[in-house]
Amino acid sequence: ILPKKFADDPMYVERFRREARAAAALNHPNIVLPISVGEDKGYHYLAMEYVDGESLGSWMEREGRLRWKEALEIAIQVARGLEHAHKHKLIHRDIKPDNILLDRPSRLAKIVDLGLARRTTDRSDITNAAGSPVGTAYYVSPEQARGEANLDGRTDIYSLGASLWHMLVGVPPFDGPNAAVILTKHITEPVPDPRTSVSDCPEGLVHTILKMMAKKREDRYEDCAQLCEDLQALLDGRRPRYAHAARGAAAARGVPLVVPTGGLAPGARLRDPSSSRLKDPTTSRLRGPTASRLRGPGTSRAPEAVAPREASPFQTQKAPSPWLNIAILAGLLVVCLILIVILAQRKSEPPPTDEPKKESVKR
Repeated sequence: ILPKKFADDPMYVERFRREARAAAALNHPNIVLPISVGEDKGYHYLAMEYVDGESLGSWMEREGRLRWKEALEIAIQVARGLEHAHKHKLIHRDIKPDNILLDRPSRLAKIVDLGLARRTTDRSDITNAAGSPVGTAYYVSPEQARGEANLDGRTDIYSLGASLWHMLVGVPPFDGPNAAVILTKHITEPVPDPRTSVSDCPEGLVHTILKMMAKKREDRYEDCAQLCEDLQALLDGRRPRYAHAARGAAAARGVPLVVPTGGLAPGARLRDPSSSRLKDPTTSRLRGPTASRLRGPGTSRAPEAVAPREASPFQTQKAPSPWLNIAILAGLLVVCLILIVILAQRKSEPPPTDEPKKESVKR
């Protein structure tokens, strides 16, 4: 439901309607599907399919980072959903852990929140968006950070790469005292090497993330079909085709692939201040971290890694111990036996012989 205070703002109402229109054009298991959209007594609402789970961002905030194979499984599913959207000329522009829902029964990752999505053929939206960065600072692409309007599917690939980095390490790849600092890092600084804090991260996965997060769009994967092929190869224990080729080309040019972060150590958790909820219209269109929820200015140290937990993002609630079930059944059996004994005793008692006294009423 669109908050009432935003209902009078044409920008927010249009964004809300855009999400409904964009989602209605898609039908894919890795995209949350809309059911109905409308307005009632001034309230704009969008009903969507029920997802039995939580967002990836919420899970990581509570449990920490993922194992690399689990992160790959989620990234592959999101890439497939994006591939479907891109085929329909639709780019998301705000891929991040908070916009990835985990449906536990089906073990599906689903893309949600198409409020920033737009069609690549929508020239009016390009004109209106020129010069205004959109997205979330932790995961925004360099071209978004520069306020460029002519975006394409490779923008989503960059944001998915930043989200995958977050899944592996437990915190976003770039940090800073405010959104402007983080945006600048996306534009100018090399991607930190996740192996500095995640020792079991395969080299091929590092190069895949690096290709996803290349500063220039032409150096990234051409489309999500290529990306899915490399991610699946990594999951199957094979060498990624496109990332390996990019690594060879970069080495031939003498370009460094990754820059060690030097400051990553397991331990503290950094809360991700990004949110998929609409903010007050007086704030910037760029939704990102605020200084009050990040480290103070003057620090450029990379964010600290978060140790992985035993829990799985698709894991349901832990089943009760079988001994507990046995104890419950035994207790119920004892109660039944007691009731049977009480009923048997009542049946064996002789019926009362004394008839109740009747009082005569004198007339």
